[in-house]
Formats: sequence, C-alpha cells, structure tokens
Amino acid sequence: MSAQGVGTLAGTAPEKSTGEIPDNRLPPPVPTIRLTRVLDRIFVLMRNRFWMIYGITFVVYVPFFFYNLLMRQLNVSMMQGASPLFMRSEMLLAVAVGAIVFIVAWTFIWPLGTMAATTALARSYLGRPATVFGSYREVLGLILPALGMMMTVGLFVTLGSLMCLVPGVYLMLRFYVVYPALAVERRGVFASLDRSARLMSGNYWQVLCVSICVGCVKFALAYAITLTGGALFGGSGVVDVVLYSASQFVGQLFVAPMDFIAAVVVYFELREVKEGLDMEIMARDLARRLAPGFALDGDP
Repeated sequence: MSAQGVGTLAGTAPEKSTGEIPDNRLPPPVPTIRLTRVLDRIFVLMRNRFWMIYGITFVVYVPFFFYNLLMRQLNVSMMQGASPLFMRSEMLLAVAVGAIVFIVAWTFIWPLGTMAATTALARSYLGRPATVFGSYREVLGLILPALGMMMTVGLFVTLGSLMCLVPGVYLMLRFYVVYPALAVERRGVFASLDRSARLMSGNYWQVLCVSICVGCVKFALAYAITLTGGALFGGSGVVDVVLYSASQFVGQLFVAPMDFIAAVVVYFELREVKEGLDMEIMARDLARRLAPGFALDGDP
C-alpha cells in the first residue's frame, strides 16, 4: 500500500492546501455595543432620574456660579472703563484667599462629585434606589483614588493631545469608563485604567460616535441657555450681572451630567456584551461592593 497522508482514503487524491485558515480557527468577532441602544438608555436614564442626578451635580458646580459672577463683573467693569470692586487694592488679599479656597475645594469636590454621580447612576441603571446624600456618603473613601485618576488621565490625554490630536482622542476613548470601573468595582487607579482599556477594546468607533452625539446635544443646550441669558440679562446693573451669572451656571449644570451618564451606560453595556452579565447579577455585585449601610433590598 502506497504511503498516503493521514486520513486520506486509498485511491483518492490528497486535498490541496488552499492556504486559508479554516473557519473554526478564525478568532471570534469582538462583541460591540449598539449606538442606538446606548443613546436611548442615556436619555431614558437622564429623564427618569433628573432631580437626583442634578442634586448631586449641583454640589459640584456651585463654585462655578461664583467664578461666573466674578468674570461677568470684571467684563462689565472693563467695558465701562472702571476698576471692578474685586480688583481694588483692599480686596486683593480676599481675592487671593478666595482663589486658594476655590482651588482646594474644587480639587476635592470635583472627584467626590464624580464618584457620587457615577455610583448613583450605576444604581439607577440597575433599577435600584439612590439618593443624593447617600451617594456622597458611599464614596467618601474614594476621594484620593478619584483625584489620582483625574490627574493620571488628564496627564495622559494632555500629553497625547500635545503630540497630535489623534493620540489624545485615542487615550480619551481608551479611558472612557475608568470612573465607573473605580466606583462600581472599587479597583485602584491603574487597575481601573487597565479595566477600561480591556472593556473598550474593539468599541472605539462606537464610543466615539456616542461622545460626538452627546457633545452635540450638550453644545446645543448650553449655547441656547447662554444666548437666552445674554439676551435677557445683558445689562450692567447688579441684578443683571447676578442673573446673567446664574444663567451661565444653569447652562453648565444642565449639560454636565450627560458625560457621567454616558460613561455609566457605556460601561454596563460593554459588560453585558463582553462578559454576558445580566443586570441582576451586576446589581448584586454592586451591592456587595458598597458600604454595609447601603445594602440593596433582598440581599443577604
């Protein structure tokens, strides 16, 4: 019997190799999120939890009101050719102290607010109750990790943007869900960065489209509120200055939570399509990671 390849019947010609990899050896496709589903869930979550979300964000953005007030007074005074009150010599010390307090407060309030909003939104996304004060109390221990996260991500994205716009956008997308990873899974800074990178793999274009859509909505709303405020309160009187600053504050406050909401929705959508976890399992996992005083109803 003539020598033939393994598995080749006698009297038949051996199959010729086509050089192609059989289908069963091809890597499986990377699971991806659906843009329409993500956008729908973003606006549903925003509508259903409107007051809770803005109650959390209000605390974070209060310093912006005073910043807007100072800037508006400066602009009005400069246009009138006068020295604004807060630039007179007797006020310089108070302004310097106020600026230091503002910077220190903002340094800690912003990461705390980010974590509180992310945790509250995670609860809401999973159909669980959440409150403004309860959300802040849950994340008190995450201030320093969140601050480290902000500095690290900001440094990477800034350096990438300085090199070229494309690396900056890539890094921004790579770290898109770092805050949900930190708030929900209680990971460290670098572990959250790695977690975000792994979840985002294969979904950069989808999340970029989400970011563009959310950004366009934010710009349109903020511009409309700012334009309305300028038209109604464009005078130089004290009341007009205060009301104009308040309108700017409302515009910033109204659009700010959209970024938090988008990140949370994308995070859970990625976990669903990549890890096959349903909402009930993720809700139980979230409950186990939260403080004991905030255990979910029905959990052991």
